[in-house]
Order: sequence, then C-alpha cells, then structure tokens
Amino acid sequence: PDTVVETTSLAYVQIPEFEHMRTGDHPMVFKRQEALGAEQFGRGLSNIQLETVWYAMVRHEEMLPSGTERAGYFIGDGAGVGKGRMLAALIMENWLRGRRRSLWLSTSPDLMQDAMRDLGDVGATVLCQETIPHSSPANPLEIPLVPLNKMDYGNLEGDAVIFATYSSLIPHERGSSITRLGQLVAWMDRGEDSGVIAFDEAHKAKNLVSEQKPGPRGQKPSGTKTGKAVLQIQRELPMARVLYCSATGASDVKHLAYMDRIGLWGKGTAFDCTHPRWCTTGKSDFTLFAEQIQPRKTSDQSAMELVALDMKQRGMYQSRQLSFHGAEFESCNCLLYTSPSP
Repeated sequence: PDTVVETTSLAYVQIPEFEHMRTGDHPMVFKRQEALGAEQFGRGLSNIQLETVWYAMVRHEEMLPSGTERAGYFIGDGAGVGKGRMLAALIMENWLRGRRRSLWLSTSPDLMQDAMRDLGDVGATVLCQETIPHSSPANPLEIPLVPLNKMDYGNLEGDAVIFATYSSLIPHERGSSITRLGQLVAWMDRGEDSGVIAFDEAHKAKNLVSEQKPGPRGQKPSGTKTGKAVLQIQRELPMARVLYCSATGASDVKHLAYMDRIGLWGKGTAFDCTHPRWCTTGKSDFTLFAEQIQPRKTSDQSAMELVALDMKQRGMYQSRQLSFHGAEFESCNCLLYTSPSP
C-alpha cells in the first residue's frame, strides 16, 4: 500500500531464497488461504507482510544448534509497516494448524483492543471473553482472546489466545508460591504442538543485562525482573514458537540478551561456555558473544549493524520502515513566551 525501505547496509544483504527454506520435502503453505479463500486472504496483509509471516513460519520449523530449542524470529519493522497484523497472522496460522494456545505479550492492557483489531483484520472472528472456554469453537476462524489479569491463579484449561502485559509475568498469588509465569507455562506446554509466544514491544525486556557498574564491594548489578521473566518463559517452553516484535529491539549488543532464540550464542554455536576454549572463563554464553562482537573500542552502532546483517542473511530478521519519499515539511518558530514590554 505504500513504499517501504531498508537501510543501505541491510539492503545489500539478501535474505535466503524460498526454495532453500522448506519444511522437509514440502514447501510451507498458508492455512489462512485455505480457510478464508483467495479473495479474502489477499485483503488483510500486503505482500511484504505475507513474506515476513512466511519466513517466521519457516524459521519456527527449525531447531537451534543445541537441538533442544525451537528457533525464533525477530520483526524489527518501524511504525506503520504493520507489525501487529503480522503477529496476528502468525498466531492465526498456528491456530489453524491445531496449535491453539498462544500468548500475546505487550506493554499495556489497553493494547488488547489493538490485538482484537489486528486479529479481525487478518480474517479471525475474535471472541472476547474473561475466561477461557472449556471447548474450542466449532468454527475454526473463531479465536477466543482472553486477558490474563481477569483470571485467577488456578489451573488454566482450554484453547485461547491469552493477552498479558510484561509486568503481569512477575506477580505471584498472595500467600502462595504460584506465579503467573508458572501458570502460563503449565497451560502452554504442549511439546511439539506448543503455540506462539509473541513478544510485542519486545524492547521492554532489553535490560536483562544491567548497564550499571559493579558496586563498591564488587557485587554485580542485577537485570530487571521483566527481562528475567521473559528469558525464563522461553527456557521453560523450549518448543514454543517465539516471535520478537519491536521497532527498537536493541540499540546495544547487551540489549539482545533476552533474545535467547535467535541462536547466535549458546550450545553448538561459536559462543558456547561449555566449549574447551571458553569453559575456564566462567562467563555465560551471552557474555562471551557480547564481548567478542563488541570490543571496548567498537561503537554500539557498528556492532549492532554487523549483528543485524548476519541475522537477515540467516533468515531470522527483517527491518523496514515507511519511506519519506514525497513527504513535505515546514519549519515553524513558536514563541513560548512574550518578552515584557519596556
């Protein structure tokens, strides 16, 4: 619908060709097209949005080098490109494949209205409810959307898309050890059939690794509770299909720490703390990655640019924004106060 552009450096890197990204012997197909029909299927998403959803679907069929965790995908598009619709389309694709327990995380409860709109725009019939229905709707296009803050701390049963905020992952039931995070893990854990964990506005977790200096006694500063919760839910649901979505996901290599599923560090990669080369350092996988990618004399911007180029080339990242071609602006000086008269 509008012109979309990339940065010059990203534009020089080619994403993998479709024929090299297949699941087994068969190419990936859109279940939404089968359920909606060709005409309605083409209305909700543009071609570049469909392309991103397709790459995320293919990426989610891959495993990380460790062999125990499913690979994730990062959408870094700017405002106006339609990240919410892409997120909704991915959830719907998994819903139509029988993976009917997904989690949509965002920064505010008010954004649930945007989630409803985006799911509706991609062809779903959204059923807004305060509790999860005990049985799945007969119509496969009907998707219950349930806010986490309306439910108690008991066992969750039934299929739905749960909408929650990052802060809601932290609390626990008063007088009990039951946590919201543990409640969600127990509900979502379906092994190979685990659904989507969509981290909308994912930069909320970027301070997992604190940028503060060590204390006077050498104690290491701790990261935020939100960052720790985001990392924990990914590790406790290794087969969930993780999607990171943010226009400002990271401005420093350290801000990538919560993206445990992009597969740039960890077991089986070049930055594996159990490898003989690194095992005596006592450092974590991510610390090894960050120190090697961004030495002290390297600027934040150049290090992040290299990481972004590598991620796009591997088919795990897209970052585009609306073009300003043809836009006009006018400078206007506005006086904030009037000088007193003599």
